[in-house]
Amino acid sequence: MGLAVLEVPRGFPASSSKGPSSTVALPYPTNAAAYPTPQLSSLKVAAQGGDSGSSRTSFNLVKLRRITSVKPLQDASASKLSLTPCREVNVQAAEARERAATGEALKRAAKIGVGVSKLGQDVFDALSKTLPCRWADQHIIVMDEMVVSPAEYDKAHIPNMSQEMLQALADGKDAPGAPPDGKQKATRWQRVSKVLEGERRKILSRQQQ
Repeated sequence: MGLAVLEVPRGFPASSSKGPSSTVALPYPTNAAAYPTPQLSSLKVAAQGGDSGSSRTSFNLVKLRRITSVKPLQDASASKLSLTPCREVNVQAAEARERAATGEALKRAAKIGVGVSKLGQDVFDALSKTLPCRWADQHIIVMDEMVVSPAEYDKAHIPNMSQEMLQALADGKDAPGAPPDGKQKATRWQRVSKVLEGERRKILSRQQQ
């Protein structure tokens, strides 16, 4: 059985990297490295055998875009290797898991503010447990309606509605110039303001301990 050298970019595997790319001279039998996969698949299966006295073979999924070249080699000991039986890989399922994991990673990354203070991140993390939140620069957008701004992150604002107007509507009073749905907005604002006040109090209390 012949051997194949898979040449991959620097960093895969890290222990073999020596420059922009490195040749990984591991015993990958050519028939295993060419294990049948769908034509449009982005993966290949490579079998890494041990020495002639070993009956175990490990398998690795290698993305095609990581392989820069494949070079057949000759090794007398390779002909004595026997591969451990390997069931067919469900490439579609593997790629679906990869897409799902990537999506989750992007969601987690979107919750991390760029250039924000620790207080701002703590407030975001606390609010996002019960309310839909996202970052807009250093501002926290709550429910796609309210804005909690630096540096103190202590008040929720609704564009084009003053704090006095919101408070009056929340108290059931009339507020000249309020939009038609002003009372509903004020009710949501009051709820978010209470949550923000409570969470911020807990955050500051922990910082003082």
